[in-house]
Amino acid sequence: ATQDFITGAYLMSKQGMFFPRDGFTRLVAYMSDAAEPIELPPPAILKPVELWTGKQLFTCMLRPSRASAVFANLETKNKSYNPLRQKPEPEVMCPADGWVVFQNSEHLCGSLDKSQIGGGNKASLLSVLLRENSEIAAAQAMERLARVTSRFLADYGFS
Repeated sequence: ATQDFITGAYLMSKQGMFFPRDGFTRLVAYMSDAAEPIELPPPAILKPVELWTGKQLFTCMLRPSRASAVFANLETKNKSYNPLRQKPEPEVMCPADGWVVFQNSEHLCGSLDKSQIGGGNKASLLSVLLRENSEIAAAQAMERLARVTSRFLADYGFS
């Protein structure tokens, strides 16, 4: 089950993963209950069709509304980051989307993998939530991640 969450998080956060309004709102509804207000971010692409990215989904997962006081700041590399390919090191402009940045709970760049989600790393997203916010914020993020990734994988075609 742990690998399913990592797979779902990677697929949702990779470059080129876009969702139309109905797909994005469906995934946002999967991660929450009806009692929690969630504010949709503006779409990443406006024309010819409004599209949201998977990274925006993780932003909603960590901070569902402006009223939420959860702020996570993280800058790290994932397993696909390879600085040997280019000099100087590309960091945020990594062509493999290997540099992960969260600023004020907004997922700016990078694909999430085991080093950010699981694996017990001190620089993981859940560790940062636990350290900088509270146990409740980290538990809510884990619960939302579990809900949305399992349903995303079922919709995406994994069984």
